[in-house]
Amino acid sequence: MNIGFQLYQLQCIDSELDLTNKKLIEIQESIQDNKQVDCAKEFVDESAASIKNIQAEYDAIEFDIEAKRIKKSQSEENLYGGKIKNPKELQDLQLEITSLSNILSELDDRLIEKLIQIEKAQDILNKRKIDLNQAVSEYETKKSMLNADLEKMANQAKALHEKQNSLLPQIDQKALDIYQKLRKKKNGTAVALLQDSSCAACGSSLTASQCQQARSSASLFFCPNCGRIVYGS
Repeated sequence: MNIGFQLYQLQCIDSELDLTNKKLIEIQESIQDNKQVDCAKEFVDESAASIKNIQAEYDAIEFDIEAKRIKKSQSEENLYGGKIKNPKELQDLQLEITSLSNILSELDDRLIEKLIQIEKAQDILNKRKIDLNQAVSEYETKKSMLNADLEKMANQAKALHEKQNSLLPQIDQKALDIYQKLRKKKNGTAVALLQDSSCAACGSSLTASQCQQARSSASLFFCPNCGRIVYGS
């Protein structure tokens, strides 16, 4: 059999296998790529953390309000209990009660503000949870389709390997070694077709004598320009 033709057949199989393997890697990377889901999760976590922080501030204000109410109640008890007779002390108690009343009014306003903030943050969180569920649903749909493509490509690769394994034992080992070395050096393309008296890989024009050598079944012809095996049918 024409050794050039055998190597050209092997080149076709290997090129298709290279492309199939590349697609397999791309599909696997696409399956692993769930950036939209990760991003949606980050937004949910961010909202949950925001609510937690606002809630902590709300609780701190509540605690402060309770402490100041107790203090105000104690001061009012001292003011109106009759035990303190000193006018200066009574005046100081009255001023303290007034100050505490003002502070409590401000704290109540702040508490309402925090409650509003919590409600708004909760609305944002709920929306982001919906977005997350949608992102997960879309990813699962995409993943299902990609897995089907992955299986198809894997079967295609298996069939190509079988064709490759069937052809390899028929090829002279020396010629096969040359082919494999060229494959490594020439970015996967060791054999080029003869097209319009030119090397299809680099476009270099060949003489009539060189074209005849490329069509020879007895020996291999190498492109004088790119060094690849040139096969002419």
